[in-house]
Amino acid sequence: MSSNALTYIFERCQQLLNIQNFSSFDKHANNIIDRLTKMLETVATTNPDNDNEKNIVALNAFLNLSKNVDIRTIIRKRQLTSLFNEYTSNEAGEQQKLALSILAEIMDEKEINDNPTEMAKIFIDQINKLDPNKYDPDVDNTLSSLNAMMQHEEFKNEFVRQGGLDILIPFVRDGDPEIQSDKQLEDAIKILWSCTFNNPAALNTIKQNEKLMTRVNDLLEKSKENENTTLEKAAEGLIWKVEKEEKFIEERAAQAEKKKQEKKRKAEETGVAEEEEEEEEEQKYDLMISYCWAESELAHRIFGYLSEKLGYKIWIDIEQMHGSTIEAM
Repeated sequence: MSSNALTYIFERCQQLLNIQNFSSFDKHANNIIDRLTKMLETVATTNPDNDNEKNIVALNAFLNLSKNVDIRTIIRKRQLTSLFNEYTSNEAGEQQKLALSILAEIMDEKEINDNPTEMAKIFIDQINKLDPNKYDPDVDNTLSSLNAMMQHEEFKNEFVRQGGLDILIPFVRDGDPEIQSDKQLEDAIKILWSCTFNNPAALNTIKQNEKLMTRVNDLLEKSKENENTTLEKAAEGLIWKVEKEEKFIEERAAQAEKKKQEKKRKAEETGVAEEEEEEEEEQKYDLMISYCWAESELAHRIFGYLSEKLGYKIWIDIEQMHGSTIEAM
């Protein structure tokens, strides 16, 4: 069967599996995963370095299927990480990019932490092709997958250690706004934002790069004008972390200290220890759920279970808010 015919069949299968409440979902999903796995296992044991078309068709189908939350759960249970690792050895090949994107979707924390150095190196090699003055659509999936990987602390630290910031900062800072892709900029900014958490050195590196932050502020204004809410939230998040958070914390601490001293002064004037004023009770939460809009359905299902079944108080952005989500939190 030709590659085009296989592509058509797998696309139709994916459409079928995306139907809401599809009655035989599990059966069909498992059958498709079985067939794709056999295709890749056959090639992996014979000629894994050959960038043949059917290989790429199978990897593309796996990647598209892994975007579906329920199918991704099935793939993870199959423990196919070692199979896809076979295809990450193809240097700069299409198979490598697809395999990396799939791994970013299906690997769990333990699998990432077992080998963060090698995983980070592979991604670094991929994004080394980034050119701030040239749009390369082949990098779209790489940046998107890298952004997904940043939730894993060990991988993130290794990415920073291997010089990932030195590649992404010039890409965002020096790019031609007429050429660069908004989606690539959004992913790059999200990755930089992730690197600032629990890493003072990375935060300081970004903070000291005034030209970078000027560009990010420009992108924030541009995204507002163009109503690009995802790029706006990414730029806003990095700006908050780099330029505003420290000042905000200091101001809150100063306000609390001022209030404390004022109460102390009143108590001394009256000679009576003043009882704590009854303050309006603040809403307290047990958890906060943060998510990308592509995962909103799953996030809201988790929210419903935790709040309705288990009684937890959860902060979640139920509606797509405008303005600063960070300030709202």
